[in-house]
Amino acid sequence: MTLATDIIQYLRQNIFKLRLGDIVKAIFQPNGVLSHYFDGYQFRKDQMTMSLVIAEGLEQNKCSIIEAGTGTGKSFAELIPTLLAVVRHNILNRDNPMKLIVTTHTITLQSQLYYNDVPFLERVFSDIGLPFKSVLLKGKSNYICLQKLEKALKRNPNEAIKDEFNLLLDSITDEAGNVVQGDKEKLPFQPSETLWECVGGGLESNCDNCRYREEGCFYYHLKDYAEEADVIIGNHFLLMADLIARQKSGYKPGTGIVPDYHVVVIDEAHHLEDVASGFIGFTIDAERVNRTLDRVQALYNFLYKDYQTERRVKALELCHEVKKMVEEIFSITRRELEASDAHSMIWSDKSAFRRIDFSPLEELENYLLFTAVRTNVEALEAKFNSLANRVKVLKEELKQFVYLQNEFDEIYWVDQNGLHKTPAEIASHLREMLFDRHNVVTTSATIKFDKDLSVFARRIGNLQEHEYVSTFMQSPFNYKDNVCFYVPSYALDCGNEGYDAYCVREMYELVKMSKGRAFLLFTSIETMKEYHSILSKEFEKMGYLTLMQGQYDRRVLIEKFKEHGNAVLFGSDTFWEGIDIRGRELSLVVIHKLPFNVPTPVTKAREAILRKQGRDPFLENVVFSAVTKYKQGFGRLIRHEGDKGVFCVLDGRILSKKDSYGKYFLSSMPETQITVDRERTKPFFE
Repeated sequence: MTLATDIIQYLRQNIFKLRLGDIVKAIFQPNGVLSHYFDGYQFRKDQMTMSLVIAEGLEQNKCSIIEAGTGTGKSFAELIPTLLAVVRHNILNRDNPMKLIVTTHTITLQSQLYYNDVPFLERVFSDIGLPFKSVLLKGKSNYICLQKLEKALKRNPNEAIKDEFNLLLDSITDEAGNVVQGDKEKLPFQPSETLWECVGGGLESNCDNCRYREEGCFYYHLKDYAEEADVIIGNHFLLMADLIARQKSGYKPGTGIVPDYHVVVIDEAHHLEDVASGFIGFTIDAERVNRTLDRVQALYNFLYKDYQTERRVKALELCHEVKKMVEEIFSITRRELEASDAHSMIWSDKSAFRRIDFSPLEELENYLLFTAVRTNVEALEAKFNSLANRVKVLKEELKQFVYLQNEFDEIYWVDQNGLHKTPAEIASHLREMLFDRHNVVTTSATIKFDKDLSVFARRIGNLQEHEYVSTFMQSPFNYKDNVCFYVPSYALDCGNEGYDAYCVREMYELVKMSKGRAFLLFTSIETMKEYHSILSKEFEKMGYLTLMQGQYDRRVLIEKFKEHGNAVLFGSDTFWEGIDIRGRELSLVVIHKLPFNVPTPVTKAREAILRKQGRDPFLENVVFSAVTKYKQGFGRLIRHEGDKGVFCVLDGRILSKKDSYGKYFLSSMPETQITVDRERTKPFFE
């Protein structure tokens, strides 16, 4: 027998006697358990170290905060110790089981974990005597709603989506016409928004009285299966929705939207703060209001076919009054923004709102409740009650915005899109909902700042050093030989007026040298479009396919980029991260400007809080966020140990400010070759 099989047998016999850390070592070590399943298994010390730190956090009931660079083997390192802790407990305590939830920011990574990593670990854990069950959970909007599909089939879709609808049916039904597949991600095509509104689930789906709920519904089938599972693979949005639901119930067991869990792994944890801010606050925009009123009108139109029916006419009149009232609020905010010449602003003087009459919303809410008790149809009653609650929430949020003053922890602000309430500080909320109630593991490739992880720990949960265990490790890739970091020597001399001309010239020359195979990353969509209009024709003359964010679905853009082999992609925002292109197809990443966020009322309020606490708001808020995104942009270039290329920063401030904030960008990168001479980048494109 080999050493690996001896270890597997030993673990199987002693799995409940050994310390968690000893099992982790036995799994990862050279000639350990994993070597039995991989030909040419390569032991990665950092991967085992990361897993041991998590095991330590679990044993000490402390949070784990870890930065692990690309290539560390982060997924196995976080899954193995957390699964060991939960599955061992569940086998020994069948009457009091624990559950693990693992969340990511993107559905792509969520699926990768579930379909690639988890099945492999199911095999490994079964062999060492720890079989477990897993389930992949996404929000309702990711699944076919059988009730809506049934209605769509009866009324026939409009001509604009008829062909697409038929393609959908071919994709989700078997030869007998039974619907056998309902996951949006598994469709062989990307459905249009119009089609998915007709057939996809969502918050508005009336699940309580749906005849498919107990049998057939894809979403509830998975939720039921999750009750029996040891591990749930979810995403940050699902986690936050669940935490909010639990908070509203006073944290009573069984009140979340997923089954109760005990251990939480948050991958891509640098997104947690922003996702939480969106859930804890609210946004009121025209789209949200119109969507609610459209559903009210559609329901009355369905119930009362005669156009002159008194109840139908009354409902439509109330909807019209509500729309006028909300439009008046939006008009006031637009005028104030124009007068202040600002994109967004804190709303402090609310006297302009005092004349707003909220009675149309109150009347509409009451009228929906009135109609509900008179329908005599249980399913319709539930729909009217659901819409009444939606109108009530809208009314309460509008009143909050109009009557409540900005407080230390809440900020009411406006922009061109609508009205917002955002927590000025998110850490205390996350601490109460998450860190004080669960054993949490947070991991990311980009959360270390300056010398440690303390800034991130404070931002996400007011965590002090004695409350968490942590480690950080560089990527094992050979950046020194395979990456050239290029900042043009004259970046400091072009001046503001010549900056665009200088950037266009540099992008043109670099893409020419790299033969396409490039990501050009911008901090603004408007700038991205301007540069695309200037450069795309020139690149196409060279034979390179030019792609731009927004032309196609993100998944389609990446597929086209890979297929062409010499493409150039103009991207902003989300294209700074989450894109995994290995090999020669990507050899150049250019950053147009350092990714400082445009100041908003929220960032200003958060800076004020830091200032009151005696901390440096520019460093811990502005620079921290920019460095995090900068590291994500750099991370697009090298995805595999054999990758090679050039990372170019056109923004000369990275050098001119190197004694202040520039040093944080420079020190955040692994060791690479550095040049200010474009000609010296040539070897890295070969």
